[in-house]
Amino acid sequence: MHHLPFKLGANVYGRTKHCGQLTKIVIDPHNWQLTDLIIEEGLLFKRALVLPVSRVKESVGQTITLTIANEQLRQFQVFDETIVEKGASDWPATKSVGEIEYASLPAANIPNLAMTREKTRLGVRSDAMILDGNTNITCLDGNIGHLSHVIAAAKNYLISDLVFKQGTLFPKYYIVSTHYVDSLSETQAQIGITSAKAEQLPEYTFLHNR
Repeated sequence: MHHLPFKLGANVYGRTKHCGQLTKIVIDPHNWQLTDLIIEEGLLFKRALVLPVSRVKESVGQTITLTIANEQLRQFQVFDETIVEKGASDWPATKSVGEIEYASLPAANIPNLAMTREKTRLGVRSDAMILDGNTNITCLDGNIGHLSHVIAAAKNYLISDLVFKQGTLFPKYYIVSTHYVDSLSETQAQIGITSAKAEQLPEYTFLHNR
């Protein structure tokens, strides 16, 4: 079966010219199917666009080629992500926190205002899982790297492998099958092997043929 590698940071081209870089990958959390690519375009004034993965003609190494003309990009949804902080109080419901002078209360009576952070996203489904270069790859005994690529079947875009990066100055890339991935979230992929076993994973190169 033919597979496509999607490298974070890859250059993306329309039919005529360069149109941006791949910054995030959107997957369905229920079956780990790649659904969309988030492309960042522009130099001074950047914006992110959500492109269905079905618009990809070819993905080789660090280059992704689309089936559409560059002018058609404006038809796609803009991606935006905002983090909103919300406060919650442990005062009884009958009291109005806004009407209390905290300075006049004994320390023990000052309400606990717990802050929660929520993400608000535009351009993707509310239940979409978004992976990027900050997604950690973690084995049974610790972190072993950060996500670099996902590899998906060309026929149905189900993710078959993850590629993770180790090191910064002279990085190395390793490939692990999703059969070893116990859980996947936006912050980390947990693989069910030890770090000793992880050292035996095959090294991935940009010339990998799947």
